[in-house]
Amino acid sequence: MIANAAAYVNDFGAKGDGTTDDTAAIQAAINSGARQVVFGEGGIYVIKSQITLASNQDLIGNGATVRVDAASTIQSAFYGVDIQTSNYINLRLNCNSKTISGFRLYADTLGCNGVMWDSCRISGTAVDATLFYGGIEVASLGGAAGTQNSDIKVVNCNFGPTGTHGCLIAYTDGVLFSGNRIATATNHGMEAVGCRDVIITDNTVLNCVLSGVGVGSSTRNFTIANNQIKNCGGDGSITCEFNSIFGVISNNTIYDANTAGINISFGGSASAPFNKVQGIVCENNVIRSKAGNSAGVNFYSSTGAGLGSGVIVSNNYIDGFNVGITYAYANDGQIANNSIVNLVGGGSAVIKATLVDSVDIINNSCNSDTSDHAYQVLTFAGTFSARCNVVGNYAVSAGSATKALVYIEGPNTFQVSGNTTGGALNFVLTNSTSTIVVSDNFGSLAAVPYAGPATYQSQIGSSTASTVGAAGVASALPANPLGYVVVEVVGVGSAKIPYYTV
Repeated sequence: MIANAAAYVNDFGAKGDGTTDDTAAIQAAINSGARQVVFGEGGIYVIKSQITLASNQDLIGNGATVRVDAASTIQSAFYGVDIQTSNYINLRLNCNSKTISGFRLYADTLGCNGVMWDSCRISGTAVDATLFYGGIEVASLGGAAGTQNSDIKVVNCNFGPTGTHGCLIAYTDGVLFSGNRIATATNHGMEAVGCRDVIITDNTVLNCVLSGVGVGSSTRNFTIANNQIKNCGGDGSITCEFNSIFGVISNNTIYDANTAGINISFGGSASAPFNKVQGIVCENNVIRSKAGNSAGVNFYSSTGAGLGSGVIVSNNYIDGFNVGITYAYANDGQIANNSIVNLVGGGSAVIKATLVDSVDIINNSCNSDTSDHAYQVLTFAGTFSARCNVVGNYAVSAGSATKALVYIEGPNTFQVSGNTTGGALNFVLTNSTSTIVVSDNFGSLAAVPYAGPATYQSQIGSSTASTVGAAGVASALPANPLGYVVVEVVGVGSAKIPYYTV
């Protein structure tokens, strides 16, 4: 065989018929030293023992499948998985439910393109020094500056226990991670890093220390949906970290979250569009805490010029956390229609929004007492929130009626209307000379409806009245009015106003 020429595995005796043991033929093609080892188009190549790879060698799959059919467990279907100067193109790896230690593919000049793992069992990774990142790792020799891989799929595989990750896919366009089961990773169950167009769906993940599944390092255009995650999360059961943008986190079920249920967070300075967390929808998830941990959904962007934008947290069911939702350093977003139950611990609150601008907090509910103000709009380091609408929210009671239903810091303008409580000190409490437009707040109060140095304006219909007429001797009114209009009078409470025909 001429060095650097292509070696076709069929020329070395491989059949690719799905029954013949092609191990020796494939190994002979690799041992030839050819730069490319080429499989027959669409063939099914059975291997019954370990294949040892070589450096500076590409596997050209042509849509072929390599299927493991060993009589007993082998360490790795392809050993030499630490090879860092090879490319894998259009190759399907089917381990036929046999257990292997894993794969590590580092692309060179062409990238890993069109590689699929299907029905693999990967375990014991932690004892293999070449597999310290986990059961399956796909990356680039040059890191973030290296070759971008494409079209990587991991489906119907079983991981565990593994190294730091069950599966780590980095610097790849087009990632599918679906139908897998992962148990026990020391960092993340599955993570996509620096990737684009990522789908993580229908996986079951258990007992992973940092997160069950997640994206990071400026990943964009991702979907994390329909996953079941239990007992995970030093960072969060689901993580969207380090400036990842434009994604959907939906319809996941999280049990026994160890810290935050879903963590969406900024990682540091970066060039646009990764200079802020933006365009993320977190919706329709069920999130249950293990032991009263921090927040069901924890979102924060940058406190500098890169304030997050367009982040929506809606229709989530959040159970057993200290705070239902924390939402910080962002504008033009929404926190809507979330159901928060069974808050625990000191300082508990339904929603804490910090340094936000034009963020709507609407139609959220909480079935339990809070120990702090129920809904909070806060400042950060002397920078103020502004233009937020707190509308249509509910809390059973705030601090057993010693705290406000809504607490607002800072001097800007806010609307607080249509909120309800079973017991609170005030509907609204402020700490600064803000302007609060209020209407139709309702519930049992231990003190005046509105307190603090703010200017309160009562809103009726589309008009706003900033003052209420002085009290005096009531004029005689005809008996039997047609009915009454109930309005909220600033600083006083509800008032019934009779109306008549004219």
